Amino acid sequence: MADGYDRDREGVEPHIRGRIFELGVALFFRDRENGYVRQSRIYESSEGRIRFDHIKIEQGRTYTIEDKSGRIEGRKDEKQLKALREILAKDPRHSHLLRSVEGEAVSKEVRTLIDGLARDFPTQFAHQVISRADAREIWARGRALEKGQQLELPGVGELARQSRDVGRNAEKRKGVQQALAFARSLAVAKQQARTQQALAQAVETKNQQLDQAQKSALVVDAADVQQAHHAASQQLDKVRSAEKANTKDMLAAIGVTGEHARAMEEILAQGRENQRQRLVQGIEAVGKVAAREARAQLARQQAAEFQRRQRELARQRGYAPELQAIMELMNQGRPAPGVSLPGAPDEVPEVQRGGRAAERALELRKQQGLGIEKAG
Repeated sequence: MADGYDRDREGVEPHIRGRIFELGVALFFRDRENGYVRQSRIYESSEGRIRFDHIKIEQGRTYTIEDKSGRIEGRKDEKQLKALREILAKDPRHSHLLRSVEGEAVSKEVRTLIDGLARDFPTQFAHQVISRADAREIWARGRALEKGQQLELPGVGELARQSRDVGRNAEKRKGVQQALAFARSLAVAKQQARTQQALAQAVETKNQQLDQAQKSALVVDAADVQQAHHAASQQLDKVRSAEKANTKDMLAAIGVTGEHARAMEEILAQGRENQRQRLVQGIEAVGKVAAREARAQLARQQAAEFQRRQRELARQRGYAPELQAIMELMNQGRPAPGVSLPGAPDEVPEVQRGGRAAERALELRKQQGLGIEKAG
């Protein structure tokens, strides 16, 4: 007896069914967020050439996923499962997940192949059965993305193609208004892309300057780096907010609203984040330098204060001017006690650290029978 999932798919061509389900299941299980991309790699086997729906390569391991929205049977499905057996046997670092829908028919031959994979490759192969209630939700999400042949998301290219459909009805007042609204949104999107590109260039230039300063052992102004990081972070937040608002306008212009719009907004937003990973990493790199330089600046201030106290202590204890000058020379560049100071000399015995000057200082100190605070 047909249920809601069956009725949802009535009248849809088999190859389109699979495409809609693939789009929806990736959104439902957050495959993009988990690092998966739509498969492009072709695997060779004695059964022929095959490919899977999704793939992720992480730390030397390969993870693939195959989604089945309906019946699993016939030569094509058998071929893929036989080829998968060869792949798993050859590469123990390859893991595969088969996702199918509860209650959909599985042929005897395919069932035997699935059971064999689960038995022989328990750590590499898994079969996930999706409930029919979840399958309906997956279908609804995929249908929303499929509307208008949206197979290249994330991006605005497909939205541009949909706008041409709106343009075909330009003789109608509503169609003209939609076309104009979409054109405005597209112009805004292009300007946002230029703004982000300028930000990316500024961040890259700043990182190059910081790298060069580090190589040249130059002191970096911590406040300047902190300001650069704060400004870049704020600008990126503004870009994200503007993109989100413009995406809503763009979708509305082509008549996509409600749940369909929310699903597409999520995919488009994730796509934009994937595309600007290098920019985000660049801003994070500036932030790390800012934090490092802030710590170094504080350490230098503490070192200066320590050295000032040492000089004052020497004067209070009546050290001879010669000894004061020598001890001040010895303390130059030294950190405050218990504080790490980048570039400061390591703690070594005083005679080694000061050479003849230190020896002379020690003689004078012995003569006066006095000592001063030790650093370290």
